[in-house]
Amino acid sequence: MKDISPSHFKPTWYTRNRHIQTIWPTIRVQPQPAVHWQTLPTMDGDYVELAWDTEPNLSTDVIVILLPGLEGSIASHYICRLLPKLRYQHRANVVLHHRGCGRHSNRLWRSYHSNDQFGLRALVHYCQKHYPSASLYAIGYSMGANLLANYLAEHSLNGAALICPPLDLAQSAELLNQPARRIYRHYLLSHLKQSLSDKIRQFADAPLTQSMVTNIQTLAEFDECYTAPACGFHSASDYYQQASCLPRLALIKTPTWLLRTADDPVVDPEPEHFTQHLSSSIDYQLSRYGGHVGFHQGWRLQHCWLDDALQHWLQRSISS
Repeated sequence: MKDISPSHFKPTWYTRNRHIQTIWPTIRVQPQPAVHWQTLPTMDGDYVELAWDTEPNLSTDVIVILLPGLEGSIASHYICRLLPKLRYQHRANVVLHHRGCGRHSNRLWRSYHSNDQFGLRALVHYCQKHYPSASLYAIGYSMGANLLANYLAEHSLNGAALICPPLDLAQSAELLNQPARRIYRHYLLSHLKQSLSDKIRQFADAPLTQSMVTNIQTLAEFDECYTAPACGFHSASDYYQQASCLPRLALIKTPTWLLRTADDPVVDPEPEHFTQHLSSSIDYQLSRYGGHVGFHQGWRLQHCWLDDALQHWLQRSISS
């Protein structure tokens, strides 16, 4: 059985609450970094939007890909904070926006899902073609971490970090149905339903109506009504089974840092015998505290331990 490394995150006693760790960063105003936008075609006739902090060139020796979570973007608090801290000479960092999460809606009726690899594959191919000497690293958050893990089961990068990924999508959807999680369910559903309403207005022959969207009450209903049929799955349960990263973690060969928390209120708890699913390439750390992509410390939670930890992980990975 693979060992679990303890996390070095130690919050002050009054910031240990999982909900404070998860919610506080989302309500703080974060300055959005200046970026260069690029549209990248995908193999299925659609496109994704990229936000580069620095345009790469032939002297670029490291490219870091950031994959946001559900409905995440360059405006997400964890992206806004980390992106400026990753800037170094001869390094380029890029935020890969899931379909429709950038500045514009995507072309197709389908949107993204937890194993929609078209954008990531297109970006890696683009980097390998135009910057063949650059090493490629990726950091995935939440749903973006699940997507990245699925990609790594089939492809290799120089290094990767998976931050608070859901391991079993069905269990995560069930968790968010609990009354104590209704604030997170409402937050995610409101964004998803707004994006779907915008898409219905985009397509005159849309198979859904605005009233149908209004009646959606849970993430499972959203995936049953839209995600599954739009993205080629038989049902929400079929989607969850095919897109969950847990069965594929044993296949990862890329040196990977996996970080989860024991008090995460958003994604599924650690399954029994979880470490048996991990490949020898995965360094798994479980933090007692941190909430969902939180890891904040100090008075007024002004310092984020996760940002420092990711910088240190990246430097070690590049140097090794």
